Amino acid sequence: MQSKRKQQSLGVTAILISTIFYGLMGVYSKIIGVNFGIFTQSYIRNLIVFLIIFVLCLVLRKKWVKIQKQDIPWIILWSISGTIASVCFFVAVNYLSIGTTVIIFFAGSNISGYLAGKVLYQEQLTKSKIIASILSILGVLLVYYSTIGLDNLVFSIMALFSGLGTGLWNTVSKKFSHHYSGLQITGMDAFASFLMTLFASMIVFEPLPTISFTIPMLFVFIYSITQTITVFFTVYGFKRLEAQIGTLVMPMEVFFAALFGFIFYRETLTILTILGGLLIISGIVIPNLRFAKKISIVNQVKN
Repeated sequence: MQSKRKQQSLGVTAILISTIFYGLMGVYSKIIGVNFGIFTQSYIRNLIVFLIIFVLCLVLRKKWVKIQKQDIPWIILWSISGTIASVCFFVAVNYLSIGTTVIIFFAGSNISGYLAGKVLYQEQLTKSKIIASILSILGVLLVYYSTIGLDNLVFSIMALFSGLGTGLWNTVSKKFSHHYSGLQITGMDAFASFLMTLFASMIVFEPLPTISFTIPMLFVFIYSITQTITVFFTVYGFKRLEAQIGTLVMPMEVFFAALFGFIFYRETLTILTILGGLLIISGIVIPNLRFAKKISIVNQVKN
């Protein structure tokens, strides 16, 4: 019993740490800026992440497992959705406040996760999930009409698409993640994103970055390290917790994102934006809270 509690405690701590690093990604994105190159920053960052994973595999003597044929379509869908989510978030957070972007992002992720679960795994859309989705939609509308407006409609949609892509990315990964190690999954994700964003940068003729010490280049490197750490702690945490319990901790990212936005850019959220954020967070918590209680009761009975 004590060992299980310790594992749960470690899992919650790991996910909490990951939310802190997630919250910093908006700050890094703003420092790098769109002038660096929307796709350029992505392929450089993902190349660095891949190289970090490659070195770790060599040091730890971890061999990559051959990708199974049946997993290839899911890995392609997973990679595309993750890359779109990452690029959309980078653009959106450079034109909206960090807190607002993350709030809309969570709404999209919440809705997409439920829909993908229904389509891919025939998961039931329970009353609580339907209510949660409605709360998320209402939250987005409240945030949009109270804070953003028509001038930033495109960037609001990109923040939403970032969340939708992430929800799909999280859900699709369940189709194949049990076949490969966490390091290999992180490496595959980084390498696929590297190839796609490199190709996209060539299509839109983004200039090649010069190899020199600049603040944006420094933060591309810092962002890469943060991305690697975040994925590690997220995977570590969810391995030690039921998914629904872990999901209850993830909304802390909204708090940390808003906090860092205020510290670094003096960004503040209006009362209506905060209310919209609370609706969205409620939409995340409500369906999982009931399940978490059931898990707690079952564990008590077993012990």
